[in-house]
Amino acid sequence: MKRINGLSAGIKVFCGQSQNSVDRLQLSFGTQPAPSSDQGLFYEPESRIPTERWRSLESAEHELLFSECPLDDPGQTIAIVTLPARLLHPLKFLSDEAGGCLDQARLLPLANSTVSTSGIAEIKKYLRCYLESPDADNAEPRGGIVVNPPALTTVTVDPRSRKLIGLHADDWYRFPLSSRHRSPNRICINIGSQARFFLFINLAMVEICEAVSAAGANISWEQIGGTSMGRLFMKLYPSYPVIRIRVDPGEAYIAPTESIIHDGSSIDMSVLDISLSLRGRFRLTPALTADPPVI
Repeated sequence: MKRINGLSAGIKVFCGQSQNSVDRLQLSFGTQPAPSSDQGLFYEPESRIPTERWRSLESAEHELLFSECPLDDPGQTIAIVTLPARLLHPLKFLSDEAGGCLDQARLLPLANSTVSTSGIAEIKKYLRCYLESPDADNAEPRGGIVVNPPALTTVTVDPRSRKLIGLHADDWYRFPLSSRHRSPNRICINIGSQARFFLFINLAMVEICEAVSAAGANISWEQIGGTSMGRLFMKLYPSYPVIRIRVDPGEAYIAPTESIIHDGSSIDMSVLDISLSLRGRFRLTPALTADPPVI
């Protein structure tokens, strides 16, 4: 693989029948080192974030990124889906409560309440039929509700260091590099009251490693892991753009977060960022990716 110049072909984005699919994507002018802190939260050393400026896609970039249908390989597709409103209604009280409160500690007990637990169970039941092996004993999606402060460039905090980690790769399943794209993927549902963003670099981890090698770095993924390899890629290719997708309330993204550099963002929010994040082997079937009927 040669050194990369500009946005390259890679992960595709599928937005279903959404009429505003083009408008919901933007590109950064690259990445930069994270500041020491953001909104009172500290960043880990070596963390990287998108540059502050964003721009619209050019026509050639649109062709590179968008797919008219979900690909057969979930490890190569990011999809934006809309869930039935009836499923999300039992959790609406969380966004109602967050509208006048910026205190995460006050909202977390509500996120773990009986009402929330029951609502999450119904969503899991609905999503289970879209898993690759819905009848397997371990098929139930895993995860829960996440509450983040508003106005954060990136939102993920390492529970051990309690610091923001910036753009990163997940490692829940520890698949080897060669089969990383076959790891379970993630659905993250916006159950808040304002739009949030999903940030990602559109290259799979295998391509990230090849680009790092092409730049002359003699280090392997096995030595440093996905997040550190992603940080090295961004340092070597600081102008490579980050893509951000707007995810409106009631919508979700489905993404191969074990195999791509990514994070969420609450940068334009003024209320708490509330999402339901679940991991599983979600198939991007027409039924799941179609817009639900208005009822």
